[in-house]
Amino acid sequence: MKAVFHIGRPKTGSTTLQVFLEQNCKVLARRGVFYDRIVPDISSQWEFPIAALAELGHLPPDPYIRRMLGLEDVADARAYADEMMQAVTQHLAAAPKSMHTWVGSSEHAWPYLFDQERIGTFDRLMKSHFDEVTYVVYLRRQEDLILSAYSEAVRRGVDKSFQDFVETFLKKGHGNHMKNLRQWANVAGEERLVVRLLERDALKGGDLVEDFCDVLGTDASGLVRPDIYNPSLTQKSLDAFLLINRHIASVTTKDETLQSLRTELCRASEYWGADGPALTLPLPLLNRIRSQLGPSNEKLRERFFPDREELFPPKTPKAPDGAARARKLEPTNDSN
Repeated sequence: MKAVFHIGRPKTGSTTLQVFLEQNCKVLARRGVFYDRIVPDISSQWEFPIAALAELGHLPPDPYIRRMLGLEDVADARAYADEMMQAVTQHLAAAPKSMHTWVGSSEHAWPYLFDQERIGTFDRLMKSHFDEVTYVVYLRRQEDLILSAYSEAVRRGVDKSFQDFVETFLKKGHGNHMKNLRQWANVAGEERLVVRLLERDALKGGDLVEDFCDVLGTDASGLVRPDIYNPSLTQKSLDAFLLINRHIASVTTKDETLQSLRTELCRASEYWGADGPALTLPLPLLNRIRSQLGPSNEKLRERFFPDREELFPPKTPKAPDGAARARKLEPTNDSN
């Protein structure tokens, strides 16, 4: 059986694709496409990148996931990996013979596997289960990615100011698509790496789901389309989340009562602020991001998208409306 593994970068529609696969798994199975979660309640199949890390003696870097899975040391991680990979073997052995393609997705693969040693270990792990492995990744324009990433970080408990977050984001190279993509291409080869842009003019039919179906080699017709999942916080909700995070940090607070309180407060804050304005970038910061990441984007364009004049062309400004007049995320030195 061949495999298509979606390297679901955070904030690139990964949850939407995972929900799509779950909602349509029976129809896809009739078409010979096998989608099978070892852990039914977890949409990201993080057991695969975690298993690769464990083989190299590393724990998953996310403290939330370590706490959730009870991974206190490498021995715990290896025991978890062994259990998960044995389950994978059993599930594949029980799959109907009509299945020709297995499909998986994890947004933890990209941030966890960032050098050739880690990616190579992951690739060997995948090839131990499948005859042929193809990887697909969707790349999002960085100015949109940063806004969504900040929203998600705040949702998870970060209380940094937007300016501090952007500085760290750029310094660590999180917006440099080519940096990590080069490592994947060097390990898997470009013939096993499908790179797509999360741009309407670059997606088949201008649609993420239709484009992903094209990668799988199946028609999107007859399949249920999911709603948009995991939307970004509005500015109004984000302000409330920051206030909560400064008093109850989800990453460091182990008290279950406080964690439950934080969950309820955040749920109420998201509902309360749902009608607020969207997060936006001030023009000077937008220009800085595009200028700083422009050279790496050009290298990526030359290598993977030579027919495009520009990887991510500037967006056409929208006509002023209520959202456009809303307060922007102005950089500030005040983190309180």
